[in-house]
Amino acid sequence: MKKSLIFFVLAVGLSVMGFAQTAAEHIQAGDQAYAQFDDQKALEHYSEALKLEPANYEALWKASRPWSTSPMSSRRPTRTSRTVR
Repeated sequence: MKKSLIFFVLAVGLSVMGFAQTAAEHIQAGDQAYAQFDDQKALEHYSEALKLEPANYEALWKASRPWSTSPMSSRRPTRTSRTVR
């Protein structure tokens, strides 16, 4: 019984570690979502990157982009003019 429990805990722990994303991976996923005009998903990824690295300047300024392109903003780009930097 103990061996089964230890194996289960070890397997779950390793599987969780295998799916963990780095801040850079979250930023890249956020960039892809932003390019596809999925601002909510982009913001989720940038926020996750900031949880991992709170001082990451790239995640900080990219997290502000969906806010600056909201429907209320006069600077909202057209669907064909959005670029990812």
